[in-house]
Amino acid sequence: MSPPSLERTGPAGGQVIVLTGPPGAGKSTVSALLADRLTPSVHLHGDDFWHYIKQGRLPPHLPEAHRQNQVVLEVLVAAAFGYAAGGYHVVYDGVVGPWSPGVRPRADPHRARRAGPGRTACRGSGGRLRSGRRVRSRRAPPR
Repeated sequence: MSPPSLERTGPAGGQVIVLTGPPGAGKSTVSALLADRLTPSVHLHGDDFWHYIKQGRLPPHLPEAHRQNQVVLEVLVAAAFGYAAGGYHVVYDGVVGPWSPGVRPRADPHRARRAGPGRTACRGSGGRLRSGRRVRSRRAPPR
């Protein structure tokens, strides 16, 4: 199977694919393999975004890290959809935990659809990350 190219997927934008699960589940391995199959593609490793904070970083599971987590996840979402708007297929891997529900990327809830138990697939300019739901795939808006 050959990877889908930008010409085959359209110039309107790439998709954002989110792989989540507990630590050690193989998210990074699967994400890297998936990104290798998509053309053009970007693999965003969620843990890296927390490690970019060099001074004052708090463990994300602490209640006092709420604002930090909002900032990090908003930056991550902006990066993912920035690449997707440029036509790249983005594969994000990371743990979505109890510290995540406060982050609500700009969303169009009318364009969301259920993709199965525990999953929500959203199309449009963004989607909500809510406790108990995982975003499976989203496309960036056309330019």
